Amino acid sequence: MPNDSYKAINHWIIYLALPAVSLKHLWHLEINSQLLGPALSPILVLGGSFVFVYILDLKFHFDKPTKGLLILASGLCNTSFIGFPLIKTYFGDDYIRIAVISDQMTFLLFSTIGLFIATSYSSFKQLKIGGILLNLIKFPPLVVSIIALILPNEIQFPVLDNLFTQLASTIAPLALFSIGLQIRISGWRNELGLIIPVFIYKLILAPILVLAYVLLSGFGSAYSQISVFESAMPVLMSLSILCERFQLKTELANLIIGISILLGFISTFFWSLVLHQIF
Repeated sequence: MPNDSYKAINHWIIYLALPAVSLKHLWHLEINSQLLGPALSPILVLGGSFVFVYILDLKFHFDKPTKGLLILASGLCNTSFIGFPLIKTYFGDDYIRIAVISDQMTFLLFSTIGLFIATSYSSFKQLKIGGILLNLIKFPPLVVSIIALILPNEIQFPVLDNLFTQLASTIAPLALFSIGLQIRISGWRNELGLIIPVFIYKLILAPILVLAYVLLSGFGSAYSQISVFESAMPVLMSLSILCERFQLKTELANLIIGISILLGFISTFFWSLVLHQIF
């Protein structure tokens, strides 16, 4: 395949498929307190990554770019490109409507707190609020999600529902194909000291943290399952964009993302078994 050919696939996903998912699942979503599970779980995971990396830093004394990368890699999950296909596989298409909430919160964190962390731990000193707002406005899935949530539930357009269903169905094959084109794992042995801690938190400790949260909060089984499962996803692929822009160990970031995806396919299978047993 030509270099960067995955970008064309990503444009389809971002501008058509993901907005279609929002319109399909959020338009008629019933707003209730149960949504706090998938909405707050990404915040909990990112907050836990601060604590986790801070503890590691007490012993290893990372430089600033490495520390920023580790916080972001540990705290941001691949909730859509990998999350949606796996949720559809292990739980069913109906659960996507819950996962969309978690995905939009993840993007909001990525575009605000993630951007703040990237600038704080790089050589760039100024953080422009206008740039953050522009990123939010320019991201179609988030804008369409807001539109879908404010549209009256009573409005029915069967033709549009069928269109959204067809567009949304392209996410699974195209997202996985795009990921396959981007995976790079050469040179991993030299970075094991940094890679292993990220995976311990990202694939094991983070979902355990969210599991404890949903069990104590008493959310319904569907909301609890998806909250935990989304928190067990590999590292967010869009993180590589931030790392390249703000000079946060880009090669290491791509390496962590690639390997986390491969390991994530295995770890999420076991998490699906655990969640089906608990809930």
